[in-house]
Amino acid sequence: MKRIGIILLLLISMIMLGCIETPNGDDDNNTTINNTSNQTTGRLIGIGDTISVDYVLRDYNDPNKTIIDTSLAYYANLSGTYNEARDYSPLTLEVRDNNGFITGFTFGMIGLENGSHETIIIAPEDGYGVKDDELVGTQLRIYDFPKYQNMSKSYAEDYNMTFELNQTFKDNGWNVTVVNESETKWLLYHQPQIGMKFINGGITQEIINLTDITATVKVMVEEGDKYMLNNPKNQQRGVATVILVNETHVVFDWNDEMKGKTLEFEIWIRNIES
Repeated sequence: MKRIGIILLLLISMIMLGCIETPNGDDDNNTTINNTSNQTTGRLIGIGDTISVDYVLRDYNDPNKTIIDTSLAYYANLSGTYNEARDYSPLTLEVRDNNGFITGFTFGMIGLENGSHETIIIAPEDGYGVKDDELVGTQLRIYDFPKYQNMSKSYAEDYNMTFELNQTFKDNGWNVTVVNESETKWLLYHQPQIGMKFINGGITQEIINLTDITATVKVMVEEGDKYMLNNPKNQQRGVATVILVNETHVVFDWNDEMKGKTLEFEIWIRNIES
């Protein structure tokens, strides 16, 4: 028993002195993932230095602290975002303006020691920018369209469409009949049925109610869906993300998904070169 006690004491001493390494490294790319704040060299980062740094990026305001991006394969595996085609290795960057990295990340490391492990919080202004409210648009989720619709003959000619009175054709999956004609236009009668689905502007929509003169349509989207749509600011086409859906409205956001986020970078300074 005395011998066993001595061995236990020796093992505990070795662990406390760091002679036995805990298994918190990344064997895939030989990157040690531990708090290296007690292994610093005293060399401080300054303007003009070239540094190597590993990072884990999270949204500071995300209560789940979901990993958005990382240079470490260990954390990529942990978050389920691992990409075999990617090279998981430290970033190399020069501490200066216009170096291709966001300002808060670059200059947030000034004064840190070589070998240190720190967390940097970056406001949107110094990250990917603040959201442009003009790139957020709202549309009705449920709306009516008239079953009787006029089409000008000049418009039909521009698109090489020809009609005859009483002609029936398919549009959006349902029958449309030409019910009247004047010198300048055609009168078209749409005949959808409840439950029919169609795509308008790339978005799936469904007929949910009919009257003699109108059809009621519901926009079938979910939060997080993305579509290529014209934005409300300048009508330029871009990726719109559905950020809110309720019974009456849908809100689309054309801002880059990183805009407006307060960023949390956990970083490991691997090397500093003058």
